[in-house]
Amino acid sequence: MLEIVPQNDDLIVDAQVPTTDIDRLHGGVTGVEVRFPAFHSRTTPLILGELRTVSPDRLIDETTHQPYFQAVVAVASTDIPEDMKARLRPGMPAEVVFNTGERSVMSYLTRPLTDALTRSFREK
Repeated sequence: MLEIVPQNDDLIVDAQVPTTDIDRLHGGVTGVEVRFPAFHSRTTPLILGELRTVSPDRLIDETTHQPYFQAVVAVASTDIPEDMKARLRPGMPAEVVFNTGERSVMSYLTRPLTDALTRSFREK
């Protein structure tokens, strides 16, 4: 079996985005962090990509039966370190982090409380 992969094309990463996180994602988002768990995280530089597309509808994972949206992230070949290019293989797992906004530490701490209060004062 042989798989031919162009050397100088962008690296394409397919990501499964949970349906609860899809509201702030759209094609063209830059600064998407791509990490490869197979490489040592301390010595591997941060690689940034661009979110090219998001599937128009949710899909269902055949194994877990969980819904998700398919996202396609592209990393320019010039942004990948030379020593890493030789070790990348099709099908390797990748972690993708979408930076969708900034929040303060205080908002992380108070958000669960404000959400609970908002839900608790509703009449049914």
